[in-house]
Amino acid sequence: MATETADAPVKPGALFMLMGLLNVVLGFVVLLWPDATLKVVVILVGLQLIFVGAIRIFVALAFPEGSPRFLAFLVGLLGIVAGLLVMRDPMQTVALVVTLLGIFWVFAGLAGVISSFMAERGEKMGMLLSALVTTALGAVLLAWPEPSLRVVAVVVALFLILQGVTELAAGVVGRRSTPGI
Repeated sequence: MATETADAPVKPGALFMLMGLLNVVLGFVVLLWPDATLKVVVILVGLQLIFVGAIRIFVALAFPEGSPRFLAFLVGLLGIVAGLLVMRDPMQTVALVVTLLGIFWVFAGLAGVISSFMAERGEKMGMLLSALVTTALGAVLLAWPEPSLRVVAVVVALFLILQGVTELAAGVVGRRSTPGI
């Protein structure tokens, strides 16, 4: 129910905007310094997975009953686990990091596609676009797991910026279409 969302202490639209802002900022940081060492890139990606995973769990808790809470929670948990695995040994191979990112983005995208069909009318298109972008870029990373660091950095940066912009848009639309926000 829309009133349950409006009464929630944490608004899903605001959380999508926070996720989007985090992704855009991190994307520009990676894009501006593409020759950064593997360790720095891996640490940034690991932190991004942990923070976005945690935000997705909060989004899951903020969803009203009957919504895709379980999927959002599962994707958030997967993000945190993937982030912790990446942070455990920052010098893992680029292929492993790319594979973890690809798996996370494919699952996050597929969950987002399913969630978009359950969303309110004003939120559907933004959520669906964001989910399709996530799934497609995850699939690209899984198809070519051993590109150079520069290519990975640019792809990750562009993904984060594009994903962040679509999440910001979904958050703005969600805030406008949900009563009481």
